[in-house]
Amino acid sequence: MSPILVIVAAIALQIFLTSRKVSPFLSLLVVAILTGLGLGMAPQDLLKTIDAGVGSTLGGLALVICLGAVLGKILEESGAAERIAATLVGAFGEKNIQWALLLTGFLVGIPLYYNAGFIILVPLVLTLARRTGLPLLYIAIPTAASLSTTHCFLPPN
Repeated sequence: MSPILVIVAAIALQIFLTSRKVSPFLSLLVVAILTGLGLGMAPQDLLKTIDAGVGSTLGGLALVICLGAVLGKILEESGAAERIAATLVGAFGEKNIQWALLLTGFLVGIPLYYNAGFIILVPLVLTLARRTGLPLLYIAIPTAASLSTTHCFLPPN
């Protein structure tokens, strides 16, 4: 089978699996395996290639994401996110809550990478959205924008 046909079939299969709401990890894994086999890779080489690709991608992120998720859950469960939210609303007012989150994202983004800061701030954003009744994106976009900007201009060491 032609390599172009295998690639087109792989793309079509990925689109189909995505439209059926199959887990992204599982659908990418299935498509990678079938594409490798379709392109004539030996099964042992295919497994080594997938292992190396997934390992190099997740290796640097797994620890940061897991620890950030734990810290975010601690913030949420301990009531710290609620306390921070109340302080921000009290200091800036509900009308200026976007500015408060912009500043918060900037300050958190200075010492942390974007992904860790995002995971830590998600419980705060969700708590603020629930507390104020404002749309989630109204609150989340300034946070994500300031984290992105800080990460681009002041990458942590």
